Amino acid sequence: EDLEDDDAEGEDMEDDGSEEGDGAMAGEICAAADAGPVEIIHLTDISGESGTAIDDFWNGSTLAAEAINEECGSEVVVLERIPTDFSVDGMEPKLLEAQEAEPTAIIGQGSSSQLQLNSVVDEGGIPVLWPVATGSGLIDGENGSEWAWMVRPVNDVQGTIWGEHLTSLGATNVWLECVETQFGISGCDNAEAVLTENGIAIAGRNASAFDESDFTQSIVDLKAAGADAVALVQFPSPQIAFTQQMEDNDALDVQIMGGASTEVIYQALSPAQQDATIAIADCNPREDDPDVNEVFVATYDKDMSGLSAIAYDSVHLVVDAVARQGATDPDSVKAGLESTAWSGVCQDYSDSGNRALAHRAIVTSFTGGVIETLAEYPLDADGTGLAG
Repeated sequence: EDLEDDDAEGEDMEDDGSEEGDGAMAGEICAAADAGPVEIIHLTDISGESGTAIDDFWNGSTLAAEAINEECGSEVVVLERIPTDFSVDGMEPKLLEAQEAEPTAIIGQGSSSQLQLNSVVDEGGIPVLWPVATGSGLIDGENGSEWAWMVRPVNDVQGTIWGEHLTSLGATNVWLECVETQFGISGCDNAEAVLTENGIAIAGRNASAFDESDFTQSIVDLKAAGADAVALVQFPSPQIAFTQQMEDNDALDVQIMGGASTEVIYQALSPAQQDATIAIADCNPREDDPDVNEVFVATYDKDMSGLSAIAYDSVHLVVDAVARQGATDPDSVKAGLESTAWSGVCQDYSDSGNRALAHRAIVTSFTGGVIETLAEYPLDADGTGLAG
């Protein structure tokens, strides 16, 4: 889901924070051991708990904990997984369970819909890193929280990138396929605004469930409307179904531009579907940080995805906050995250005060079954718009 070169981002853990003002370097991050252990609870889907379950988030946080503990020669990070499902109602008791354990920090579930629970986060008073972002979760948004940070580009900005990039490709008539969550609503709204402003026609727009599997009507309609591009603002499994049905209906002459989790499923696409698909991504670890990606490949037998990378970075953000503050109590960790300046695999993370930490997104292609970076879109200091 919901959404990843400068030299700092391409360096491994030994070089993180090498410039003044950055987060703790590897040797310094081990100072967290004096205040630790750093106990992190990661709330993630597990197959059987959720039909949308993927392991990328958990694999990323696990690899980070192992890397830090190995670097420091002791168990600095204690990582626990609490399984949850995709729904907000299902997530709330799991969040309460995590808060009752009084960990150093919590890494939340990967859906922007979960930001509705930030009132619960406030009541618990334990720092939470959400591997999602939306405008409503900004500190002054309707779901803002002083205890919650968002680690990915906000959905509104992703929508702007859909619009800007399809414009740059020369699209003239764009179909919007939007999942019925905040990710889809804000993503498609902003994409439509940019496209319309640039004089590009909207061929049509459809709202589809997060577990939709039949896109026949959308494909019939977009073909009839003469669409030459699709902004596919959906989750992984429906993206597979959509692209498969596009091929079945001889519609792959239309440019498909997916969302910030497309890299999770691109290998499930046929070569023709891969050639027709590009996507917004948080980062491309294979290019951005080959050293960390190499370790990930050796461990999990596949390239690190943007989702894995932001979970990997999230663990480092928490441990770095503890190392700099010298304490694991909630107020200290909160202060550490507020002042974060961490050069991770995906981002140079910082908080301007609005709780949005990401300041970069990219567009990738999948031709030949390999993820390649096509374009980079730097974000402004607040992470709420394109830089410049």
